[in-house]
Amino acid sequence: MAALDHVVIRAKAGQTGILASGPCALAVTGGAIQGASVGVDVARAAAGANDGAAFSAVDLAVSSALDGSTGFRVGAGLDGGSRSSLILSRPTVEVAGSAVVVAGGTASLSEGALRFTAATAAPQNRGLVVSSGSVTLDRTAITMVEPSTGANVIGAAISGGETALSGVSIIGAGRFTGLQISGAADVSLTGKTDARARVATTLASSSTDTSSGVVVVAGATSAKLTLAGAVEVSGFGAGVVVNDGAFEATGADLSIAHNRGDGVRLLGATAGPSASLDGIGIHDNGGTGLVVRTLVPVAVSACTIQGNTADGIDAQRSQPASLYGVAQLTVDGCTVAANGGRGIALSGRGAGPGALAGGKVGAHLTKNLVKGNANVGVFVSEAADAVDGEDVTELWAEDNDVTGNLTTSVPSTVMAGGFFFAASDATTRVMLRSFLGNTIHANGRAEIGFDLIQDDAQPWNLSARAADPSALCSATADSNAVYCYDTYPGDYAIAVSSTSVHLEVKGMHFQDTTALGGRDFTAGIPPSEITAFCAPRPCP
Repeated sequence: MAALDHVVIRAKAGQTGILASGPCALAVTGGAIQGASVGVDVARAAAGANDGAAFSAVDLAVSSALDGSTGFRVGAGLDGGSRSSLILSRPTVEVAGSAVVVAGGTASLSEGALRFTAATAAPQNRGLVVSSGSVTLDRTAITMVEPSTGANVIGAAISGGETALSGVSIIGAGRFTGLQISGAADVSLTGKTDARARVATTLASSSTDTSSGVVVVAGATSAKLTLAGAVEVSGFGAGVVVNDGAFEATGADLSIAHNRGDGVRLLGATAGPSASLDGIGIHDNGGTGLVVRTLVPVAVSACTIQGNTADGIDAQRSQPASLYGVAQLTVDGCTVAANGGRGIALSGRGAGPGALAGGKVGAHLTKNLVKGNANVGVFVSEAADAVDGEDVTELWAEDNDVTGNLTTSVPSTVMAGGFFFAASDATTRVMLRSFLGNTIHANGRAEIGFDLIQDDAQPWNLSARAADPSALCSATADSNAVYCYDTYPGDYAIAVSSTSVHLEVKGMHFQDTTALGGRDFTAGIPPSEITAFCAPRPCP
């Protein structure tokens, strides 16, 4: 092994400061490389079976103001960079192109500083570029500067290989994407108890910059993104945008918050992968907390989605129109609270025509607390067929607590603040597959409202499940409870827009011993449709 100790190398344009081509191993302690087109290039040129190229450094600084200059590069040599390695401890890089480029081999950086200055800010700036190989960054800070014109700078652009970012900070301002994933890259961003991972901007909340923080680009169907532990994504136009590929986010300390637009957008256009959000927080974003407009299965569990300016969750599409009788979107054990729009919306309605259109929604909601949202707690509808074709929204709802929603003024067409099944046009198609064990109370207007006939023309079934009618109110029957309503027109337990909308309600807890039309439900509903009353649930 060769060694250099506190050496300063001053290079010129077109020159490489240090070339480690093998067969060799070079170790550097301290020192600096200045002015090179490439500061350090680890590119194996020796073809022997055991030949390798290895470079390691502690406290090495690389700087260059040359356009497109690179700090460290590894893996550009033979055999796709195999047997090429780069190990850096406490490196400092200031260049005008890409700080670290990994084209193959292995790279490990710890406690580094990869940064850009106003003098070198340009759209081609990249903190980390990975196209192949295996990369580990630990406790490293990447600091980007807004370019005056042109495309976004990118903190980490990863198109292949495996990259593990642990306790890494990626900070920028405008025209800045923190982490961009494409190709078949496998990327994890993990926070530590003593080193929170951050992807954030320094922009004010009033900024009009629309850049996104973490992006998996369209077409990256084989890509995988994992966020875990103490991770923060904040200050962007949108926090996390997954256009394709697999996505997993987990951990109570994971926060996607204070973005000016939506917190998370799941937009996968290609079936195959899946998305999972477990225990994370999505809060105080300027748009919707979670937008689901995808064809892949999405599982949301134990999450807290609150304080977002628009909806908590907006399910615009969850599956192909041909997938019927199955829910690809599951929301289980979440708190969806204090959002400025609806709590959970199964809207089927996208952001526009074509690729932005919504589509088929199938959702299974279980054990969620939907509380204090300004608009409806759970909104169920389907977009007009002229926008996204003919499809059916399907809902399974079990053991949810829906309370205190519809706290703001809304049009009179919004009949209910708890669950509202709404028509978007004359051909809106909705099916209620299961409605068991839910508690709906103290919402604005009616607790449950129906503005349309069910797609199969059968009555909306809110009944408990029991083969024996005498057991409809038993503990195992999963009867629904509806209470804390004001018993006057517009504020019933159950409201319908027309007596042509039929119900089947057997074994429900109302707030009165015997529910009556014009007091507990819309006058004109035949008494035969609402029977077998369970013990009343008085309003506290």
